[in-house]
Amino acid sequence: MAADDTAALAERRDFEERYKRMVAELEDMKDAYRALQKRTSDLASEVARLRDENLQHTQAQTKYATREDLRKLVEKMQEIDSKRESDRKLVLEQLEKLANTTANSFAALESRPQRRQQEEEKKPVPPPVDPNQEYYTYVVEPGNTLSDIVNAYNEDFKKNGKKRITVQQVLQANPGLKPERIFAGKKILIPVPGPQ
Repeated sequence: MAADDTAALAERRDFEERYKRMVAELEDMKDAYRALQKRTSDLASEVARLRDENLQHTQAQTKYATREDLRKLVEKMQEIDSKRESDRKLVLEQLEKLANTTANSFAALESRPQRRQQEEEKKPVPPPVDPNQEYYTYVVEPGNTLSDIVNAYNEDFKKNGKKRITVQQVLQANPGLKPERIFAGKKILIPVPGPQ
């Protein structure tokens, strides 16, 4: 029995030794597994960081124009310049036409009063409505209005001791005369009033 006990004891020691080695190997494996997990976590963080950097780099690149973008921009600008230049020419042509038309219109308008004045100067003073009435002939000057003319004559009449006249009396003495249509060079009759 002693031999059996020794063999069993040796076997038990061998078993315990293998058990201790297996426990040590298991602990080593656990440590290796933890180290592998940490390394995997570090790698995952590194991959995430690299993705973020790549995304930022890609976004930064989209802020810059490519050669193709610049070429298209130059073509658009040339097209806009061409249209702007043709519009400018058209506007200048229209302005020139308008200036010529306006100049011709002004020349025609300026010549009308001169022609009218020349015609009026050639026309005899219309015969007075009342042949027994005495009249002054007045040639309208630029800027005169009928009421200004009547007021000026009334001042003169007052100094000479004569009665005042009215715009209505001047209109009656000049049939067809319209106060808003008198112009420089027009001859009108001013009735001479009697003494006061």
